[in-house]
Amino acid sequence: MRIKNKNRIRVIGKLIRIYREEKRHNTQNEYTLLRFCDGICTINTLKRIESGECSRSDEVYDELLAKLKLRFDYFPEVDTAVEMMMEPLYEAIEYFDLEGIGRICDKILNLLERVRNYVYYSELYNIFKNLRQYYIDDLTISTGIALRYESLLGIMPPIYSIILKFLIMTRKSIDALDDPNIYNTAIKKLEMINEKCLFLQFFVLKYYITTNQYISLMQLLNKLEMIFLSKENYIRLIDLYNYYFRLCQ
Repeated sequence: MRIKNKNRIRVIGKLIRIYREEKRHNTQNEYTLLRFCDGICTINTLKRIESGECSRSDEVYDELLAKLKLRFDYFPEVDTAVEMMMEPLYEAIEYFDLEGIGRICDKILNLLERVRNYVYYSELYNIFKNLRQYYIDDLTISTGIALRYESLLGIMPPIYSIILKFLIMTRKSIDALDDPNIYNTAIKKLEMINEKCLFLQFFVLKYYITTNQYISLMQLLNKLEMIFLSKENYIRLIDLYNYYFRLCQ
């Protein structure tokens, strides 16, 4: 098999299901199980692939992905290079370093540019493009993209889940202007309260305010204040104190 990494094969199979179902909802019958695998494999084989089982044939993946206008391959050196930039990227976000965020995202996007037509890497490219657009161009993802990213959680490697959750919640914050329950439901569904990433905790602060959980709010505010003071993260402290001011009003 061309791709030796079985975990990646499982991810690709699950991505095929997501792509096929998206197109099935947007077209007529071309992307049903029966029509999609016609001439390539049996329906049972497609079901196994989409559930994350590994097929013995590279050609099956090549042909299925060709229908989705994607290619099939694995570039471990690209994976390693991107993963090495995740820690400095998260640190830049933590300190709201817009210059650093833009610079790191540009490096990652340049790296992914040559493989963006391959399955999995196309997802990474779009994720980092959306992250850059949010911070540098002040653009928020659409509700449809947020739903897609929800489907990617648990499929893409855990190292990218923080970005996915962040992008999803930025959209939910806007959608909740019409229906606050959208935001509160997302907090629970994404298990944000248990999320250890500090900049994601600001979404939890908002949740505690909207649900009148003031004891939990104060506990989290005090915890974050101590952490940001110890890290001398004064930008985040300003954001934090805005919540204190809101409580005093």
